[in-house]
Amino acid sequence: FSDGVSRFSGIRYTNFPQHSQQLLESVLADDRPALITALDSAAAQLGRCCDVSFRVRHVDTGEWRWIQLLARSRAADDGRVLLNATLTDVSERKQQEGRIADSERLLKAAVDASLDGIWEWDLESNVLYLSDAWHRQLGYEPGELEPHLETFTRLCHPDDLAPTFAALSPTLEHPQSIGYTVEFRMLCKDGRWQWTLGRGNVSQR
Repeated sequence: FSDGVSRFSGIRYTNFPQHSQQLLESVLADDRPALITALDSAAAQLGRCCDVSFRVRHVDTGEWRWIQLLARSRAADDGRVLLNATLTDVSERKQQEGRIADSERLLKAAVDASLDGIWEWDLESNVLYLSDAWHRQLGYEPGELEPHLETFTRLCHPDDLAPTFAALSPTLEHPQSIGYTVEFRMLCKDGRWQWTLGRGNVSQR
């Protein structure tokens, strides 16, 4: 083991079997089965790689650190199976991923709670994101409508379709503008035409 392993674990490696067991015991109990399974799988098939992340508690500070293990097995000259591995401290990356996940969860909760229908249009693929409220405004269950631009063009009143896209065009041509606002009729599931106020702007280019 290199000095780097000692830095994130606090274990000073002078006796390999003893301190390897100590390192395993410092792994969070919930993460230990996945780590052991990955190592056993790599050892059982020569040349196989394993990639697994787990949490280790520093023996001195008690701090939990996220560690990524990359390992590959190989055969020694005497027939023993050896594992060559790298252990990388990825705690900062995991914390960033956690913050992103929290932000996405809060955004989803806000969108789900909103009475406004939220939409997003990917101009390259013509895929639409349509929120649950967007569906319900027209009498549909969430996910019932195909998430594609064709859904909008099919449900928009024929007399309103061209004016709606005409109102949208300046915003697409000038992404730094304040966006667009336009009213149009949409066909509800029960056959009614419902007046809708649409607003939007370019979020990414």
